[in-house]
Amino acid sequence: MRIIRETECRSLLNSFRREKRTEWNSLLETRQKIVDDSAHFGLAEPEFPLAEEVGADLERHQQMWSTFEKFNKDLGEMAKEEWIVFRAKSYRFEEFLTQW
Repeated sequence: MRIIRETECRSLLNSFRREKRTEWNSLLETRQKIVDDSAHFGLAEPEFPLAEEVGADLERHQQMWSTFEKFNKDLGEMAKEEWIVFRAKSYRFEEFLTQW
């Protein structure tokens, strides 16, 4: 069994999210082509009842994960400091937590 490191996991998650976003954009383009073709041929515009729901859900998750990534990035910058130096400035950690 292979153990995945945190950075590797984040990288996999980021690539997965980008891949799904690309797929979703492709589906939106196809949807728009279908709507345009329907209008061109005088047909009723097809309905895609789940498209808006899926789009909103995808956007919500995208926003949530980007916030998490920013938090981890800021925390990682703080973690780079040596403990002996950071120990004297522990108030910065409290400020960091208050900020988030």
